[in-house]
Amino acid sequence: MVSLRIGVITDSHATGHEREAALALDDRDCDVLAYLGDLPGHMGGSEAVQHRQILDGLENLSAFPGTVFVIPGNYEEYAPYKAAFAEALREHSNLCDASTFDRTFTAKGIELAFLPGSKYYASGFRVRAGTGTGLYQGGDRRFWVSDPADLKNLVKNPRRAVVMVHNPPQLPGVHAIDVALRAVCTEDVEVEGHIFHAGTKVVGPLAETLVRRWLAKPLLEHTGNPELAHVLFDLGIKQVVAGDIHEAAGCVDWSGSDLSTGRWLREFHFNPGPVSAGDYGLVTVRGDGFGKVERFNLSGSAPRDYLDPYIHWTDR
Repeated sequence: MVSLRIGVITDSHATGHEREAALALDDRDCDVLAYLGDLPGHMGGSEAVQHRQILDGLENLSAFPGTVFVIPGNYEEYAPYKAAFAEALREHSNLCDASTFDRTFTAKGIELAFLPGSKYYASGFRVRAGTGTGLYQGGDRRFWVSDPADLKNLVKNPRRAVVMVHNPPQLPGVHAIDVALRAVCTEDVEVEGHIFHAGTKVVGPLAETLVRRWLAKPLLEHTGNPELAHVLFDLGIKQVVAGDIHEAAGCVDWSGSDLSTGRWLREFHFNPGPVSAGDYGLVTVRGDGFGKVERFNLSGSAPRDYLDPYIHWTDR
């Protein structure tokens, strides 16, 4: 039976690990590569820095010999992303900007549909319901808005479609791929030069540090896009791959229950984990619509469980 092998890389954050992961996926006989956003190291940096970091990331991804589909996340600003992509295309014809109007591509009978950006009004690409898809001007900033309802027109065969997004749909369950780890400080603390007062909610890498040091209580929050979830459910699309939320790496069903990787599944919601930590993924979809997902780490060790700090706290 014909199958499509899709390499998945996301959230490199200017670490440069995209190239090594792209070559590793080529060694695993991937047909195409999908990069799901967050090439820059910081949100809201200067356009010059963003341009350089995005261009470097695209150069790294172009090491994959086949087609490389790329969407921006919530770190990319519109102008430097588009400028860097135009520059990269002059040297690397295998790169494809999947954030354009025509965001569906068919390979071996499988539809790949892409939604760039995040539900948050944080950067240059946003996914918001009820807003016409297109480019907008806000003062001296440009930003691109995509409506999840676009999928109703873009996807022709939902049973043989895989939706690729940066910010995932919102799902129920503790292990859903939109669940982010936060930390609520239990006392006034100073960590790595940052001062936090009791009751402060901390996000990002410092949240894990605080929890592991018993200085903050872990809090799990659903941070996915509810409008996207409704559209996917209405269309009957059962296979989704996302990035964005590092600690939500893994594979679940619609209910947010853990699924074993490496099995043939009719439905899955998959986050391979951030390549900034060495994680990357492989999705294989057969002509009968069943798919299989696998997670890897560049070190050769097993991919990390990013919710371990939460377990660490609750099991003490």
